[in-house]
Amino acid sequence: MKLSDISIRRPVLTSMMSVALVLFGAIAFLRLPVREFPDVDPPVVSVSTFLQGANPRVMESAVTDILEEELSTIPGLRTLTRTTARVELIRQEARLKVARYQLGRRVGLSGPVDAASLDTLAAPGLPISEEQAMAEAVRESPDAVLARANERAAAAQFRAARGSYLPRIDLFGQFSAFDDRFFPAATTRSAFGLSLSWPIWDNAARELNVARATTARDVSRAVRNDTELALQRDVVEAYEAYNAARAAADLAANAVTVAGENLRVQQQRYQAGATTIIDLITAQVSLSEAEAGLVQARQGTRLALSGLEAILGRRLFQY
Repeated sequence: MKLSDISIRRPVLTSMMSVALVLFGAIAFLRLPVREFPDVDPPVVSVSTFLQGANPRVMESAVTDILEEELSTIPGLRTLTRTTARVELIRQEARLKVARYQLGRRVGLSGPVDAASLDTLAAPGLPISEEQAMAEAVRESPDAVLARANERAAAAQFRAARGSYLPRIDLFGQFSAFDDRFFPAATTRSAFGLSLSWPIWDNAARELNVARATTARDVSRAVRNDTELALQRDVVEAYEAYNAARAAADLAANAVTVAGENLRVQQQRYQAGATTIIDLITAQVSLSEAEAGLVQARQGTRLALSGLEAILGRRLFQY
């Protein structure tokens, strides 16, 4: 029996078999793995750079721009993209904005306030010696003035407490007039007197007040002595901190000069083909770090000077 005979005699069976074959074929096609088209990843090179202490703008100008110029010359390169800490840049800008508003709040102004640029000149020497600064701090410092005022107040309270042991003298006078007029003058009486009182015992209240006043006087005296000693120590510390900050700023300025000269030499060598891009980037990084160190050293000088001026209660330089 041939297949054609069966198909002619049983058309329904033939149709069902055809539908079943088509259905099984469709299911198999949908589940067929795509082995003829495997996943192919294009060649991608990722370069990550780090510069300790540099902000995103310095990182982009000092490292990323140089790398982009060199990598763009690679043959066969189709696409070149870069991502330079965009999120960190947004954060730094937000912090700067908040700092401006905080500065405006401190100086009593509404809205953001920009700080004046730091003086790029070398920090000058202090106009007074260390001994003069200590003597002025002990004499004119707000803390010393407050301590001496408290000592005088405690001494006055002590004298007032001891004054309760002295006798008390009261002088009094009285005048009276009687009449049927508005200004009486028919009968007048006047009396004057002097009284003397000397309390002998008041249940030890005077002794207790004197003891408290004595303790307060001694404490205020000790506080004043300790304040003067602390001011001398603070003056020496602030004075030496300023000198050390000046020296650090000078060294940082020299480091910037050396790093700039090194970068210039590396650029010339790189243009002549005598060095690699790594050496050039290293020189640029060294210059950026030296400049950052110089800014920090100048800030340390200003902070040290502010600390000494806060102790003395006046400015040492006119800005």
